[in-house]
Parts: sequence; C-alpha cells; structure tokens
Amino acid sequence: SEAGKTAESGRKENNMKTITIGEKEYQLEFTFEAAEHRGLIQDMFRILSGSYLVRRGSGEARDKDTERMETAASMLDGVAEMISDMPHICRTAFYAGLLEHHRVPENGAAQLMRQYMKEQNLTYMQLYEEIRKCMEDDGFFALSGLTGMLEQMNAAAAQAGKTAQTGKAKKTAARKSRTSAG
Repeated sequence: SEAGKTAESGRKENNMKTITIGEKEYQLEFTFEAAEHRGLIQDMFRILSGSYLVRRGSGEARDKDTERMETAASMLDGVAEMISDMPHICRTAFYAGLLEHHRVPENGAAQLMRQYMKEQNLTYMQLYEEIRKCMEDDGFFALSGLTGMLEQMNAAAAQAGKTAQTGKAKKTAARKSRTSAG
C-alpha cells in the first residue's frame, strides 16, 4: 500500500497544515468538516470539472467561424466568472479548513484569512493554490467523493467520444461503399 494512504479507502491520512496568524497557530485540515460543507463541495466541483469553462452558446451559430467565436467568448466569460468567484471560494475553503480544529464564526474566519494573506503577501489565486494543495494532502477530494465523480464523468465522456467516433467511421464507410458501388 502507498505510504500515507489508508488501505481500504485510498484516502490519504490527514496532513493538516499549521499556519501562524499574528502570534497564534491555526490548523487547516480538509477532512470531515470540510467534506460536509456543501458550498465548498459545489465550488470545488465547478473548478475541478471545468464547468466554469463550459458555457452554452446562443445555439444560433450559422457557420464554424461564428461557432468558434462564440465558444472562445463563452470560455473567456467562464474564466472571468471563476476569477471573480475566487475570493468567495477562498473564504469558504479557509472557513471549512478551520472547522475541524477551530470553531470560529464565518466572518471571524474571513478576518483571519485576510490577516494571513497580508502577513504572507498572498493573492487570492496563491491562497487558492495553497488551499488546494492542503486539500490534496488531506485526502479531501477522495473523502468528499469529488475524485470518484470526476473519474465517472471522464469515463462517460471517453465512452461517448468513442461512440461518436465509431458512428462517424460507420457513416464514412457507408458513404465510401455507396460512392465506389455507384
């Protein structure tokens, strides 16, 4: 069995991160309390699944160039939305990470997060990356079910892609046989 993982679940044993804010130490741990935080699960799913980047166009694309432009525009909108949500995502995640060891109110966690960011000179994206690494180290993605769900989605997408390719190959073969027979 891999070091640091439990045999049955594939989850890593917790590796909580100790941070210092002011003169006080706090532990960020992304295990049960964090995995039971609905808002955090929804936020992380949107980021990990790429749903921020997948937006529907108007459906009225008349040609390939228009369709490509609409796709590019919707991806940019998705990235802009994700970036604008990043402070909220960090705030939610920081709060959820504190819950296992520190019962602080949400607004108190937000104040601690801001103080930590100031002391460490972090941007929201840098804080997000630090939190995401803690989540990975603590086995949060497996415990919450996000890993399994994303694996199922990827397998379904791969199967749909294979089915679509098989369908295209059959249509192409049928056209070729009609053309050569005629």
